[in-house]
Amino acid sequence: MSVFTELVAMLFLRTSRPALRSRPGPALGASSIVIVVVALLLVTTSAAEVFRFDVLETPMIGTLFGLVVLYAAMTELLKRRLRSLFA
Repeated sequence: MSVFTELVAMLFLRTSRPALRSRPGPALGASSIVIVVVALLLVTTSAAEVFRFDVLETPMIGTLFGLVVLYAAMTELLKRRLRSLFA
């Protein structure tokens, strides 16, 4: 999960505009997608056993996804709040 929250923080804090209205550059966007895919494969396939990770079940992945979305929303709200205080 920390990989996803780090990506969210990077993508949301990299711009002063609303994050969902500001596209990342091609290299950042592509590398972020690759990181997400690799991280999901590591915890949902037999590759997890190589690294001694527990294989995550679908309900847990859904819960974690919901937490990351909540984290993204809170990051954007706090960014706006801090910008208005210090602008």
